[in-house]
Amino acid sequence: MILATSTGVHRVDDLRAEIEHLARLAAAVLRDHTDDAGRCAACRDAAFPCGPAYLGEQVATLLW
Repeated sequence: MILATSTGVHRVDDLRAEIEHLARLAAAVLRDHTDDAGRCAACRDAAFPCGPAYLGEQVATLLW
């Protein structure tokens, strides 16, 4: 499998490890970007759900 990131194109030998990494990343984002009286606790100026929280939820839904 070939993975494209902002740093370039990389070969991925272990897809399971990559999926587990993505799941851990989504969980970390969801822990930080929580609802704080209608605002994102991490972004401060953004309404909840902010962009990262929305994307984290989408990834979590796909993986779990």
